Amino acid sequence: MFAVLITAVAVVVTVEERRKILKLRDVVARGSVVEWGVTSDRCFAVVDEDHEQTYYFFDAGEETIVVGDQDVSRKDFPNTDFAVTSVFGPDGQLFNEWIRCHGDRLQPVQTFTVDNVCETVEFEHLSRLPGTLDDFLVKAHGR
Repeated sequence: MFAVLITAVAVVVTVEERRKILKLRDVVARGSVVEWGVTSDRCFAVVDEDHEQTYYFFDAGEETIVVGDQDVSRKDFPNTDFAVTSVFGPDGQLFNEWIRCHGDRLQPVQTFTVDNVCETVEFEHLSRLPGTLDDFLVKAHGR
């Protein structure tokens, strides 16, 4: 009886995993995978203690990259060189997203609380924002 139960569970798991793989292949075949790389030698952190999250703002030239720690469960993040891969379904909805790190761990140059920054700067996790990191520091603290 136990062997039958184990076999049934294995079949269900195999079918579900195969379905996910086929859907991912279909999404990739439709060309709805977007990848963009980030190379940065500095970032700052914004801590949201109420939601137990940290957001990292990376200097990427003329734009600022925002990555929330809920998007990354790696010990080598924040990182000097990483890539964000987004997979979209046929309907344009986000299917999956992940980050791969290639560089060295990066220590934030400064840490702020979300209350101070959110009054003047609007951001979402995992986004590309126009403006340099210094522009955001000025907006956040009037420096």
